[in-house]
This record gives sequence, C-alpha cells and structure tokens, in this order.
Amino acid sequence: MSNHDQFSDRELLLYIAEGVTSMSTSIDQVISELQADSAAQASAMASLQTYIQGFSAALAAAVAAASAAGATPAQLASLDALSATFASDTAQMLADIPAVPAPVTGAPAPSVPAVPIAGGPVPSAAVAPVPLVQSSTSAGRQP
Repeated sequence: MSNHDQFSDRELLLYIAEGVTSMSTSIDQVISELQADSAAQASAMASLQTYIQGFSAALAAAVAAASAAGATPAQLASLDALSATFASDTAQMLADIPAVPAPVTGAPAPSVPAVPIAGGPVPSAAVAPVPLVQSSTSAGRQP
C-alpha cells in the first residue's frame, strides 16, 4: 500500500499546501532578516564614510592652520605621520571588506509551485508531517 492510498487526494493536497505555506513563511522571514541586515550594513557604511571624510578634512584643516601659523617642518611631521597612518589604515580596512556579489537576475520563482494532483510525489519522511483530519473516504483505511 503506498502512502497515497492512506489519504484522499484532498488531504494530500492540504498536506502539501501546508508545507508550501510553511516554507513560504520561512523564506519570507529570511528575506526580511536579510533586508534588515543589509539596511543596517548600509547605515554603518554611510557612518564610516562620513567619519573617514570628516577626519580627513579635519586633519587637512589642522595641517593648513599649523602651516599658516608658521609651524616648522618638524612640528608638521607628526601630523604628516598621523595622516599617512590614517590613510594606510583606511586603505587596509576597505581592502578587508568583501566585495558585494552582483544581484541575481532573471525571472522570479513562482510564489506557489505547481503540484501534481494525482500520482505525484508524496511527502517524504524528512518532512515533518502535518496532522490531518481523516475524511469519511479514508476513515476505514489503515496506515
């Protein structure tokens, strides 16, 4: 006796629909989490960019002000060293950030996959069974 014989076609379709709905909900949740992570990362990257640009501008302004005030080359050497260290650290940090892969293009997957009504695949043991209410047509059958 096959698994299909234990349940009516309607019960089997309800079982499959429940599984599809559960998978769809799980996928939607993962997508939402990834979108939130992406937004947080974009915000962090924008903050980092603002910091780098602000620090670089402040450092350049300090060098210009010190030079205009008559600072000696020895006095400017510490600002030059700080500028070189900051530039090197920034370059290394940016090199350490992995490249963002290109987005996947093409037609989106259908939201509900086609399921054969009769003679199609039956749920495997790897799929958690969904409790079914026995119909009057399957009440007399034994598993």
